[in-house]
Amino acid sequence: MLRRILVVDDDRNVRRSLAMGLRLGGFEVDEADGATAAHALLEAHPAPDLALIDLMLPEVSGLEIARWIHSRGFSTRIVLMSGYHLSDRQVERANAGVAAFLPKPFRIDEVVRVCSDLLGDVSRRAVG
Repeated sequence: MLRRILVVDDDRNVRRSLAMGLRLGGFEVDEADGATAAHALLEAHPAPDLALIDLMLPEVSGLEIARWIHSRGFSTRIVLMSGYHLSDRQVERANAGVAAFLPKPFRIDEVVRVCSDLLGDVSRRAVG
């Protein structure tokens, strides 16, 4: 069974590149350009195994989306992404169930590795 990942990023190019790379890495991917689309996907489908969420979104912050997912009791692992650095302590204090932080820019093979590691699947193909 394919592991499903939700990618939330308002930058269409980043979102599409991530989705394509993750699909090549063997994941099923849903895409959302912000909070409204992410909420709609989360309400309409079973919770994804992992969500990659940009921290800086126009509607609400990625942190708020992460908190919303966490508050619903979904077992979704959360990975925040941003061009702004967050320390481990800041991520921990966010109280949003964040499993990892990926600073932008990143390489797609790094993203696939992090997702595979978090989902306990080291058999994924390397992409890059």
